Amino acid sequence: MSMETEIVYGEWIIIDGEYGVSLYPSEYFTADDAMANYGVIGCNIYEIDNVSGYCARLTMPGFLDSTEWQGPYGSEREAMRDLEKIFDLKGAFLSETDSRETSEELLATIWDISCEMNPGDVYRTADAIWHSPGDLMVNIVERVTNNHAKSPKDYYWGAAGNNWAED
Repeated sequence: MSMETEIVYGEWIIIDGEYGVSLYPSEYFTADDAMANYGVIGCNIYEIDNVSGYCARLTMPGFLDSTEWQGPYGSEREAMRDLEKIFDLKGAFLSETDSRETSEELLATIWDISCEMNPGDVYRTADAIWHSPGDLMVNIVERVTNNHAKSPKDYYWGAAGNNWAED
């Protein structure tokens, strides 16, 4: 199970203080709640703002684990791009060659297709394609094999091994 992106549009309370900048969704926090949650009573708070926008984080479904909120951003796409950079989601996906028993070239192709299809949630889209490529298989074969200039048998994909591109 992997972390998933969560991107939310709303009103946010931003606290800049002694412990850095923290974001709180105003749907769940008042300014006083946010200050109490921010840190030790009596710590220096330099500025408190209320803003609208998209904020993003990584979360583990079914668990309490999540990263700090990042943002605010002007769009979902901007939020996703920043999460990808901050947490190196592409690097994480490509590093799964051993656990997925899949060639890096295939994972890179899946990642690129996911970027085109759903820039708002690339990692989850890439994972879904890896599990069930469906109609995208033709596109994946063409890209990985350079329009059949290379043999698909040079690459492997999970349990199918190097027979992944067979009809």
